[in-house]
Parts: sequence; structure tokens; C-alpha cells
Amino acid sequence: MPSVQKHNSDTTSQNFIDADEQVVSKADATLRDMRLDLITGALKPGARVKIHELTDRYNVSQTIVREVLPKLAAEGLLVGIAQKGFQVAKTSLADVKELTELRIDLEVPALRLAIEHGGTEWEVGILRAQHMMRKYVRDQKGAERAEQTTGWIKVHADFHSSLIASCPSARRRQYCRILFDQSSRYFFLAANALLNSADNLDSHILLADIVLVGDLEQATKMMHDHIERAYVDVKTHMLTQEAC
Repeated sequence: MPSVQKHNSDTTSQNFIDADEQVVSKADATLRDMRLDLITGALKPGARVKIHELTDRYNVSQTIVREVLPKLAAEGLLVGIAQKGFQVAKTSLADVKELTELRIDLEVPALRLAIEHGGTEWEVGILRAQHMMRKYVRDQKGAERAEQTTGWIKVHADFHSSLIASCPSARRRQYCRILFDQSSRYFFLAANALLNSADNLDSHILLADIVLVGDLEQATKMMHDHIERAYVDVKTHMLTQEAC
């Protein structure tokens, strides 16, 4: 976890301000790191969350951990247990199926709205996201699948967020990101069952190219198929694992 630098000040009031900023910074960093561990499965699905273990893992106070846990529960990555704290959300075929259906219901219309309201800034954001995804896959140099690295989680999520960034509904965009993060647990879990990194990259680049052309019907159909294809691959992986 990145270290948080303390700021020197000549006034008592400034010390209080700096202390508050430091706490916020640590909380944000812990939220980010714990979210990543939940998506990658480093915190195992179904496991009970133990606050003292998390304070050691992230080197923060119990206060910060208690602040972060409800936020992750609101994102669907943790589940509250009455009188017993929190549990890592379990994974299941039924869950990923529901996530897929909800993503189609929210993300496909969000893309349509984004295309209708998009401008130069939105287009530049998509081009940047394309570049970052290309660069990330290239930098892996074939050493391992890009989709099985933690860095891919960010570039992949940022790419999908860029496509709908000009959707005028902030709430729809927020829900799309929450559903995407929940789905990312399955993408990471089933990476070996997905297309190889080069083909997977090409499918994302092509989707963005069609979006940038502004063809509403083709772009929304491609998004629908893109989301559904990921579900089929994850389902295949999960059924194969059950058969083993």
C-alpha cells in the first residue's frame, strides 16, 4: 500500500487538517486495495471477514477497516451478516447469470445514451482507454495472460467506463461500474476460459471503434453480444470446474 506522507505545519489548526487528510487517504487506499483483493479472490468468496486480520493485512486501524467494510458491502462485494459482521460475497452460476442480465439491462442503454450525447472529450477518453489497454497487453510480453494480472482489472474497467462516460445519468453510470466490478470477480476467476489476450484485446478495440463511428444499432448489439459472450465463457469454466 502506498505510504502516506505527513505534512509539517506551524499551526495547530493545520495539523488537524493534515491529520484528517491523512485518514481519508488511508481509507481510500484501503478501500481500493481491499476491493482489488475481493475481485481477485485473494479474500476468498464466502469467507468471514475478521477485522483484526484486515488491520494487519492493510496496516491500518480498526476504525478505517470499519469505515471501509460497509462501502464494499454497498458495492455487493461483501455481504452483511446480522450480529456477525461481514462475509465475502459467494460466487455462483446463478449470480453471474443475474449480473449479466443486469449489465445488459443497464449498460446497453447507457451506451446508446452515451453515443447520443457524446462529444470530443468523450471520444478522446475512449481513444485513451483503447491505448492503455493495448499498451498493457503489449507490456505483458506474453509472460502471462494479461487478464490474470491485477493491472488488467483497472484498464478493463476504465475501458468499459469510458464507453458510457457521456451517458447523462450519473446514477446509471455508477450502477454500471458496480455491476462491472462484481462481474470482474468472475472474469478473473475464469481468465483461462476466455479468449487469448490478443483476441480479447481485439474484441474490445473493435467494440470501441464501432462506438466511435456512432452506429447506434451496431454498437449496442455488439455491447449486448460482448457481455453475453463473457457470461458464456465464465459459465463454461464454472461447469468444467464442477465436473472435475
